[in-house]
Amino acid sequence: MALESLPVELLVMIAQCLDAEALSYLVRANRTLYHALVPVLYRVHGEDALRYTVLHARSYPLTHTQEQTTRLAFTHGDFSRGCAHGRTIELAAAKGLVSVVEGLVSQNNQEIYEALVYAARQRHAAVVDVLVRYRVDVHAADFEGYTALDWAASSGDTPIVATLVAHGADVHRRSRRGYTPVLLAAGNGHAATAEFLLQHGADVHCVTEEGRTALQLAMRNEREEVVALLEPLAPRETSV
Repeated sequence: MALESLPVELLVMIAQCLDAEALSYLVRANRTLYHALVPVLYRVHGEDALRYTVLHARSYPLTHTQEQTTRLAFTHGDFSRGCAHGRTIELAAAKGLVSVVEGLVSQNNQEIYEALVYAARQRHAAVVDVLVRYRVDVHAADFEGYTALDWAASSGDTPIVATLVAHGADVHRRSRRGYTPVLLAAGNGHAATAEFLLQHGADVHCVTEEGRTALQLAMRNEREEVVALLEPLAPRETSV
C-alpha cells in the first residue's frame, strides 16, 4: 500500500514518531505527502528551520525560499518559550531580518536579550522600530556595557537615536569608562546627533571617568563641526 493512500490522521501519527532526517525525507517523497505532513514537520522542527534560515541569510530581504520557510515555521511552530538553539532573534536583528524579528517578539519570545542593541549597532532602523513597538527594554546592554542608544549615538544615526529617546532611552546613562551618549556622539564627530541629544536633556558638562567633556573629546579628535557646536555652550572647557 502506498503511503499517500493512508488516512491523513495515520500519516500524522507515523510522522510524529520519526526523527528529523526521516521526516524530512518523507515530506519530500511526493506532493501529497508534503501537503499532508509539512505542518508536522514545522511543528516539530520549526526552530531548526528558522535557525538555519537566519544563519544562512545574507541580509534583508530574504530570498523567496527563505521567506517561505520563515512563514511555515511561524505558522506551524511554537516559539512562545524561546528557541532551543540560542539567540536566533539577536542574529536576525543584526542582519536586519524584520519579518523574523517581528515573528518572534509577537509570540512573546523570551530570548530578546540584546536584540535591540544588535539592531542599533548595525543601523537597522526598521528592526529597531519593531522592537520598541513591542516594548523591549531600551536599556538592555551588551557584554561591553553599551546600550542601543550608545551604539546609535556613536555611529551618528540620529533617526534611531530619536526613536530610542522617544521610547524612554536615558540620555544620561553611563556605559564603559563613564561615557554617555552625547560623549560618544561628540567624540566620533557626529554634530547632528550630539545636538539632538543636547536638545533632549543631555548634559554638555558631563565627563568621562578620565574627566573629559564632550567638547574636549571633540577637540582631541579634531571634530571641528562638533567643536563649533559645543564651544558656545561650554567656552571654558578648552583643555584637551
